[in-house]
Amino acid sequence: HGDGAGGPVRDVGSDAGADAGEDVPPPWHEPLSVAVLQGALTSAQHNAIRAGLGDPPRIGGRDSDAVVEAWRAAARELAGEAPVCTVEDLAARARALKDLLDPVGAEGRYAARFAKRSYRWSTTPDGMRVAHIVFDDELGEWVRTMMDAALSPRRGGPRFVADDQKAKADALVADSRSNDQLAYDLFADVF
Repeated sequence: HGDGAGGPVRDVGSDAGADAGEDVPPPWHEPLSVAVLQGALTSAQHNAIRAGLGDPPRIGGRDSDAVVEAWRAAARELAGEAPVCTVEDLAARARALKDLLDPVGAEGRYAARFAKRSYRWSTTPDGMRVAHIVFDDELGEWVRTMMDAALSPRRGGPRFVADDQKAKADALVADSRSNDQLAYDLFADVF
């Protein structure tokens, strides 16, 4: 019987295939393990990709060879991109690929992340207010982009060539505040 995507469905929970002498295909994450053994991927990169992709969804309670192969191909692609990406970029890319490969599951994952959004605050023993924010996808990306753009000159980002922009960037680099203080002041100004 098929899985609706043209590939056979195998039940990895049973040993029937192994007893019948059938070859059991390697797990979807094998390209990652091979890359680590060859020194082409660090364990942090491996973990970021593996966590970002997660396990392939099961169809009717069974693994689909076609779905597992799609995950394996994604793992190979990401392992190939690893030398030019940060660990954070690899994790984000893996999550994006997972959403492309599993659009139905993507809706549920988005809803689950959205449901986790929160804001809470507390007071330190010396009376300072401390906030903890868990952003939903859209607001989190907006805040991150805003902070990255504003603090780029301090973080070694792109440099401006127009005289007025260069002067602002130079002033920001020379500012005595820490990056965290600059981020706070920017957040307060925008708020």
